[in-house]
Amino acid sequence: MWRSKRKDPFEEALSAGNSCAWESDWAGAAKSYKQAAEQRPEDPRVHMNLGLAYLNLGQLQNALAEYQRTDQLKAGDPVAKTKVAELYEQLGQHESAAQTYLTLAKLYEAEGSVQQAISAWKAAVRLSPNLYEAHKHISAAALKMGHTELAVESLLSMAKIHQQNQELGQAIAVCRQARELAPHNVHVQQVEERLRQGGPLDDEADSEPDEQEEQEHTLVQEATDRAVTRLAERVFQEAEPTAPGTTSKTEIGALIAKALSCQKQGLAEEAIRYYEAIINAGQQAPEVLFNLGRLYQETLRLDEAIAYLSRTRDTPDFAMASHLSLGQCYQLQGKFDQALEHFLEAVKIVDLRTVGRDQADDLIQLYGQLADSYEAKGDSKKAMAFASALSTFLQGKGWQDKALEARQRMQILSSQGETISLAEILEKPGTDEVLNTLATSKELAAQKRYAAATDICFWALGKAPDYLPLHQQLADILASTDRVQDATEKYRMIAEVYAVRGQQGKAIATCERVLEIAPMSTHVQTRLIALLIGQGELDKALEHYLSLADTHYRMAEMDEAIKQYKKALLLAPRGSPDRQWEIRIQRRLADIYMQRLDWSKAVEGYEYILARQPHDQEILVQLLELYRKLGNKSKAREIVKSLTQLYQEQGNTHAIIEILEEEAELMADDIDLRIYLGEICSKAGRKRLAMDAWSEALQLQLAQGQRSQASATIRRIIALNPPNVSAYKKLLATL
Repeated sequence: MWRSKRKDPFEEALSAGNSCAWESDWAGAAKSYKQAAEQRPEDPRVHMNLGLAYLNLGQLQNALAEYQRTDQLKAGDPVAKTKVAELYEQLGQHESAAQTYLTLAKLYEAEGSVQQAISAWKAAVRLSPNLYEAHKHISAAALKMGHTELAVESLLSMAKIHQQNQELGQAIAVCRQARELAPHNVHVQQVEERLRQGGPLDDEADSEPDEQEEQEHTLVQEATDRAVTRLAERVFQEAEPTAPGTTSKTEIGALIAKALSCQKQGLAEEAIRYYEAIINAGQQAPEVLFNLGRLYQETLRLDEAIAYLSRTRDTPDFAMASHLSLGQCYQLQGKFDQALEHFLEAVKIVDLRTVGRDQADDLIQLYGQLADSYEAKGDSKKAMAFASALSTFLQGKGWQDKALEARQRMQILSSQGETISLAEILEKPGTDEVLNTLATSKELAAQKRYAAATDICFWALGKAPDYLPLHQQLADILASTDRVQDATEKYRMIAEVYAVRGQQGKAIATCERVLEIAPMSTHVQTRLIALLIGQGELDKALEHYLSLADTHYRMAEMDEAIKQYKKALLLAPRGSPDRQWEIRIQRRLADIYMQRLDWSKAVEGYEYILARQPHDQEILVQLLELYRKLGNKSKAREIVKSLTQLYQEQGNTHAIIEILEEEAELMADDIDLRIYLGEICSKAGRKRLAMDAWSEALQLQLAQGQRSQASATIRRIIALNPPNVSAYKKLLATL
């Protein structure tokens, strides 16, 4: 299982290329990768690596060819296709680059990575602005993710293309869609007006309006406007017949009109009475409940506000505003834990709109951990300050743009697949400046200017000494400069702080990062296992238990390896049944006992596996060998029987004969075994072997005075018609 194998020429060449690449010897890397490609031209890895080498050598055309070959061999791999698109662009082949980006976007869209798909479509239209379908895809995807402004921008680009093609009707229709999405956007109104007047949509005319002209709305105001608009539409619905004793739609419409009028005039108490009448008439629409909840909040009737807003917090159109308003209500009551919970929920909804499906689960987990960490701390002052920061952001103008900008920065800063939440950015004042510094440090490190990257990190730590991403950046720099031991210790400390803060997911991710650079760090593996068990990720914990035991094995620490396998065995019943943890662990334990010549314990492990996998040929063979070594003839005979049956099912006569011959040599006085061996050989047409087996059986029968059995054996031999058949006939007659 752990035996090392000599590398084949391909692996040697690939390894040599990787070593050269590590030393930035790209010429040497290219030479070795070419040798590997000659050995296995259909392996996509070597073409990907060779493309990277050519890219670093500045041989763009060669790099393009290798990445194209990778793309052919590994269809659907977005990494190779991205490189092809980037190289086309660098070579000035913009149309080819744009088309490649379109294909890439389709790949991302198919796998549900909407954010990446949008980025690819945007790259395509940047290179070829008149790609109508790309703009259309961007608009649809942006709407799906709640990026209204991006959707509007794409619709305006589509309108411009229609106008250039002299399709004025279609241009106006598309512009109208943009206006429906952003009814208060002055820019959209201006574009539509110019289209109706037949004016051009040149760059100057198409520029964004001044900030003073924009009509920005806060999160709660937008939700309130939405509720008011929907209720206003209901006022004009025609009356329909209703059951006796119920309020007609006309009467309800009149109540709604009065409620809206009072609400618009700031007459909160009067509006509340009308909304209560609407609810008493049986109308429980979310917009009614939300408006009433907001009015109760305005009049500081906080318990009533909480009751109604709690009923709309799960309604998509009012969820964010409801959570924000609930947070404000609890904040006014001095219940900062509940306030923080709702503010975090509101920010989470905002944040989830800025990421793709691949990051959504991580983000949801992060918000859960963040809420749990504040609950665990029990620090009301910090909770109050954090709640205020979140509330201020959500009530500010331009919160959507700010959220998108923050997410774009975080996407650049996220490393090793780690996800950062918007709430973490808002947690402390001045985080923006620290993030920009962190981004600069990462850029310097990417350029291998490690000293400068380190200096700027230390400067930022002076402003935010407990901001862990900065410490992680320092650990990354240590790892990049081959200071593995220092990096490992730094990561270990970071993981412990995350664990203390209750951010177990980040603690786990940090431990996993350590094992990437120092896979033999047994103390980190042990800590990681404990964290995973605490999070209920038992299958991952068991994987790391096996990895930890393997590490001890490679270090020739057999007793420790056995100890870890036994710990894993205790946890195994709680793992996923389909992963067969107990069988996998028992097999590894038995293999170690075999190597230590502890045959009795090896038998225990193999018997456990055989009881659950009775047709496991490898285990049967191992057990047969062990039973023979232990001198347990009866058990060995049972295994021979099982193996023979298994080989018969497989139609493997040669294996049956071979195992029976081995058993016959060990069991010198076993007549039945030789008779059975002869029958198998006879059926297989192996007459010589059948004769030998039956002849040995005959001698034993005669020696033991078994005359009738001997006669039967002679008849079997005669049926084979051997050269001396007459002698056997005489012997039969004598008997």
